[in-house]
Amino acid sequence: MKIRKNILLIGFSLIAIPFMAFDCDCSGRDKHECITFVNKSNIEIYVSWSTKPISTPNDTITYCGNIETPLIPDSKFDFGYGVIDTWDDFFCARPYVQFMVFSESYSLEDCTEEYLKDFTEKHQLKRYQLTKEDLDRMNWTVVYPPEE
Repeated sequence: MKIRKNILLIGFSLIAIPFMAFDCDCSGRDKHECITFVNKSNIEIYVSWSTKPISTPNDTITYCGNIETPLIPDSKFDFGYGVIDTWDDFFCARPYVQFMVFSESYSLEDCTEEYLKDFTEKHQLKRYQLTKEDLDRMNWTVVYPPEE
């Protein structure tokens, strides 16, 4: 029984310590369940987002398996972050969320790194790399095209 208790304690430590390193306490803060994305352009756009860790604002994360959300002109979509978690929880462990806006949808069947690189170069309209502070300033609403 004592060995099992020690194993559980070690397992919890391995999971909890990396999150404690960010020194982020989300308790008592406003909880943001959604990031609203608004298409104010006159074309249909495809929005893809990544929650993979991003080390610098210049990194672009693309990977097969992202599902794009189509947005017709003058429409909006609320991106939620899980059933239990909130975006505040997300930002406790990651500095940025990335949204990429494309002019068309990519093929998951043909998806390779080379395909994604080529597709991004040809069809990416905008890349947003946003911190929690950015979203606070934007009232948790991202607008395409960006409003000046």
